[in-house]
Amino acid sequence: MTLAAQPTLSYRAIGLPAGLVINPFTGVITGAPRQTATHALVTIVVTDASGGSGSVRFVWTVRSPLVVRHVGTAVTRRGRRARLRIRAIDTRHSRLSFAARGLPHGLHINRRTGLISGRVAGRRGAYHVVVIINDGLGIRTTATFIWRVR
Repeated sequence: MTLAAQPTLSYRAIGLPAGLVINPFTGVITGAPRQTATHALVTIVVTDASGGSGSVRFVWTVRSPLVVRHVGTAVTRRGRRARLRIRAIDTRHSRLSFAARGLPHGLHINRRTGLISGRVAGRRGAYHVVVIINDGLGIRTTATFIWRVR
């Protein structure tokens, strides 16, 4: 009795989210998506040794394990003290770190707690603030809001 050889298959993927790769010999997809909250149209193509092929298409949804609660608009009078905590939830329970751009002069963010505090010394107007939250495991997200100084 002779066994017929199994056809050799090869796999390729089109449109995988950045950070994911497919093993061309096994078809196993591995890696960690670099983007969060995205939808990718993925096509997997399987080809056998004789050149025959088939494919399947699907939508791959990447959701962030890092969620930031809505901040809203902050309003502070010039010369006054301000306190605003940026609240984030990490479903993987990793240690979060916070950074901010665009804060009114005199304010700073605590890197570990997400607390923005200080005495507002910036000129009056609207400041477009971006808070960057990292989970230490490769996931990063941002929260944007307006800080009005009166």
